[in-house]
Amino acid sequence: MSGWTAYIDNLHACTAIKRSAIVGYPSGEVWARSEGANAFAGTAAELATFVKAFDELDKVPGTGADLEGTHYIVPRTEENLIFGKKDRTGFFAVKTAQAVLIAVYEGENAVSSEVRNAVEKLAESASFIHSRRPLDAPLAAPFPVSPCLKSSRPILSPVCEKVK
Repeated sequence: MSGWTAYIDNLHACTAIKRSAIVGYPSGEVWARSEGANAFAGTAAELATFVKAFDELDKVPGTGADLEGTHYIVPRTEENLIFGKKDRTGFFAVKTAQAVLIAVYEGENAVSSEVRNAVEKLAESASFIHSRRPLDAPLAAPFPVSPCLKSSRPILSPVCEKVK
């Protein structure tokens, strides 16, 4: 899971994102998730059900979606995108060929635009998710690592941009 964690870190460059995960599609198996105080707490059963929602997107607004023990209303779905909302929190989930990127946020509507932008940009730029790599194949770091950094923090373009 370690190679995927860099993508989670990059997603959290958007400070509005509180918790996130990358899960395999169609299994719902967790590839990476945010940890620590902002740990993504989706269960295996919940995520398996959640990713299946992408198979029938037109039904999701009528039923809503469950993540981390919270039921969200789903006011909108688009091709390969689910947007869920509850009070001042919400999530965006984007499906690619082999994974679903999930970002949970807290804040007003302007924040949701930033989060959507960040998740969609990462999905577009992350060619590893579009590849046909078997889910059980060993994972090497799918990104260049900065020789200037003492850590293994990847060089990835920022995905979070303020919406004006």
